Amino acid sequence: MKDNNSKHSAENTDALIEAGTMDLQDFDDQVQEKTLESKRIFDGKVISLDLLTVRLPNGREATREVVKHPGAVAVLAVTEEGKIVFVRQYRKAIERVSLEIPAGKLEPGEDPFEAAQRELQEETGYRAQEWQHLHSFFTSPGFADEIMHVYVAKQLEKTQANPDDDEFLQVLEADAVQILLWLQQQAIIDAKTLVPLYWWLWQQRGV
Repeated sequence: MKDNNSKHSAENTDALIEAGTMDLQDFDDQVQEKTLESKRIFDGKVISLDLLTVRLPNGREATREVVKHPGAVAVLAVTEEGKIVFVRQYRKAIERVSLEIPAGKLEPGEDPFEAAQRELQEETGYRAQEWQHLHSFFTSPGFADEIMHVYVAKQLEKTQANPDDDEFLQVLEADAVQILLWLQQQAIIDAKTLVPLYWWLWQQRGV
């Protein structure tokens, strides 16, 4: 019953938009939150934390905690054999080893494409001749401004990996069958990895 109500609500909204009775830009303008005060309460190596006082659309005030992040890149690297390159590393925030595609944060002023090339080579030892920007998305817009730029890399050439001093990585390669098994086992829990993986698997559906 709940699913039907949600479906009908979505259909009604689409119908209103199509009929021109709902202006999306008007809604965007109406729900803007004006920042009245901004206070930096933490400044770290990777992130900063700002405490904002904002005015809501109804005139009331509220606070927002916003994590500031320089942005990051992730690379879906595809070998000539049609395998995806992964790295396994320990993630302290979740207290477990995570299976991910190569990724890393942007350096100040760094171009995302150049960062993607750098991270792929440093973490896996691979360089790529063919690149495609797949998508850019915000990882957690409810509290952070981090934007993730995802690239697809092909025509790989193996060189020497050069991870950071605090990175301890295991490099793996897996085909679609193995990846589907990992997904069924929920062995992949990293969002920046799941997004391009599902895209790639959809691309492989006719194979």
